[in-house]
Amino acid sequence: MKKKAIAAALACALAACVAAGCAPARELLPGYDAEGCTVSMGEQVSVGVGGVDFEAMVFETGTFTLPYRQYVPADYDETKSYPLLLFLHGAGERGEDNTKPVTAYDGLASLFDEADDPARQAIVLVPQCPYGQMWVEIGAAEEGQYSVEEVAESPAMAAVLQLVKYTAADYSVDTGRIYAMGMSMGGYGTWDILARHTELLAAAVPICGGCDVSAAERIKDIPIRTFHGALDPIVSPAGTRAMAEALEEAGAADFSYTEYADGMHDIWNRAMQTEGLDDWLFAQRR
Repeated sequence: MKKKAIAAALACALAACVAAGCAPARELLPGYDAEGCTVSMGEQVSVGVGGVDFEAMVFETGTFTLPYRQYVPADYDETKSYPLLLFLHGAGERGEDNTKPVTAYDGLASLFDEADDPARQAIVLVPQCPYGQMWVEIGAAEEGQYSVEEVAESPAMAAVLQLVKYTAADYSVDTGRIYAMGMSMGGYGTWDILARHTELLAAAVPICGGCDVSAAERIKDIPIRTFHGALDPIVSPAGTRAMAEALEEAGAADFSYTEYADGMHDIWNRAMQTEGLDDWLFAQRR
């Protein structure tokens, strides 16, 4: 894979710009240092999903090992700029079988069904959370709400953010087109990124997860599509309902909430296959 040539070139360009008195570009995820982190190929083979291949990778931060799957367009060209989609799986896909986060969801495969699907011209990261850990270290998941002031960012999520920063430097990523999509535990994770890092995402799709409703005012300008099942016994829709109400009251310009009256917890494939969702998502830009 590409090494750090792009990052080095960007660093040199930034130094020259600063020396000339230019304003530096916006730093991606300030406070998260990807220096010293490494990426290697995983032992497991590539997996075909929706007609494309996801390679097995391992991201090492020095204190945390994060297996992940990565899709890069076959015709990747470093002179072009690519959107990045972060896909966060649910609790059932934690562990060491690095195929599960990408093979467990028909909805993910549907993003790559057609040759002209926008996801095919994006870089897609699917990190895998270790056993015993969570994207958001909440207590009772069924409540559907928590506070980012009271719940610290999890080590797994911190590693995910370092991976995003590393990938954005290692590949030609359009930092104005970074997106997140997640379900259940990954829905919590998607809302968590929105609440803690409002400058990062151009758009987000949190599905059947929980959130910090107090973040509504901060995230009202970020395009969001969220989904929940009215009969969900695992994560209560109360949190998503409260966030929807708070965002509407805050005057969110590009927000919609879809609640399935007959839906239980496993509505993620139904949600991800919503007509036009992928076109809407990849059309967003900060």
